[in-house]
Amino acid sequence: MQDIVVNDFITAKQMVLICVTVWAAIQAIALVMVPTEWRNWQLLGFIASTNLAAVILAILAQRSADSIGKTYRRVFTADFYRAVQTLSQAQSLVIAEAEKRGHTLDEELEELAPQLYGLFRQYVDVKSQEITPPEPEVEAPPLEYSEEELFESQ
Repeated sequence: MQDIVVNDFITAKQMVLICVTVWAAIQAIALVMVPTEWRNWQLLGFIASTNLAAVILAILAQRSADSIGKTYRRVFTADFYRAVQTLSQAQSLVIAEAEKRGHTLDEELEELAPQLYGLFRQYVDVKSQEITPPEPEVEAPPLEYSEEELFESQ
């Protein structure tokens, strides 16, 4: 469950900010410096490294997407959707019954929740007593035995 809740992603705003920052840095360097063969070679290396970084980021993004896909396929199964459908139908029925009584769903839940809890609690208390076997009564042995008691044959 934790996989669904906690995801670390680069947002679209962060990506745009990174792109603009890289563009501004490259343009500032190009405008400030006089072009030479050596600087052109360095700039070509810089461009190649940023392209490589873009490819690596794309691979990491795809890996994150695959991980999310696996998680969602594991969670959102046919059973999950059937359960959600059942809960939705139950909710619709409760809302319809509440409206017949002139109440909202929230009002019905506020009234029913304590009653249902009490009913379930009593049921569990009764059933737990049925399940738990009684403690057997065992008599304490005498402190001393006679030889006749120990060696008596029956």
